Amino acid sequence: MVHVLNALLNCHGMLLSILQYDLGEKYPGIDGIIKEDILGLDVIYIQAKRWDTTIGRPEIHKFAWALQGQRAKKGIFITTGKFSSDALEYTKNIDTKIVLIDGNQLALSSILKG
Repeated sequence: MVHVLNALLNCHGMLLSILQYDLGEKYPGIDGIIKEDILGLDVIYIQAKRWDTTIGRPEIHKFAWALQGQRAKKGIFITTGKFSSDALEYTKNIDTKIVLIDGNQLALSSILKG
């Protein structure tokens, strides 16, 4: 999943040199961190799941709580599966900005990237 994540971020012009992943116990519920600037003043937290199933609101809610534990304002939840309509609606109704990227969007990004 790390290679998929790197390709996706590269496609969107993110700075991969400051991507951290495999964070372990220090950041529970967080799979990766993107520092948007060299000083780390603005950070995006990442959750990545290689699942073939539908991800529902409870998983997004867990990620939102993990973000709150880091005082984070932004997150990206990436899956090879898809998101339920409840999960999509939940992200619209919370203060933390969480972008959901599903398997179809991953496939489209890889096609557009070439």
